Amino acid sequence: MSFRASPSCYLAIPSDAQFAPVREAVLDALRELEVEPLEESDLSKPSSPRETLERADFVIADVTGSSRSVLYELGAANALRKPVLIFSQEHSEVPPELGKMQVIVYSLQQISELKDYVTYWIKTTLRVQRSRYVPVVNM
Repeated sequence: MSFRASPSCYLAIPSDAQFAPVREAVLDALRELEVEPLEESDLSKPSSPRETLERADFVIADVTGSSRSVLYELGAANALRKPVLIFSQEHSEVPPELGKMQVIVYSLQQISELKDYVTYWIKTTLRVQRSRYVPVVNM
C-alpha cells in the first residue's frame, strides 16, 4: 500500500453499456469510502495499465465475457501482488485460468447486493493493509 491521502482502486471493468450498472455500483462504493478510482480511460497522461496498477492499492475486475484487456490487467495485478476482487455475471463462462481464484457471481437484478459486498470487501482489504503498515515505536 502506498502512502497517499486516500487509497486508490484500479477498475478493470469493461466500458460496454451492459456494464454501466455494475460500474456505477462499484463507483458508488468507492465514493462512500473515499477511495480514488483509477482507470485507463480517464487518465490525464498516457501510461500503461501496469504503471496505473502500480499506483493502485487494490483492483476490482469484472471478467464477464473474458475481455482480453481485463485478463491482462488481472495478470499484471497478480504479478504486482495486489489484492483483487473478481466478479462475473451469472450465465457467463469464467475463464479456466481463474479456476483457483474466488469469483463472485452476480445478476443484474441484484446490483445493490453486489455493491454491499464490494463495500464490505473494500473495508476489509483496507483494514488488513493498514494493519500491515502500522509503524512500530519502541519507547
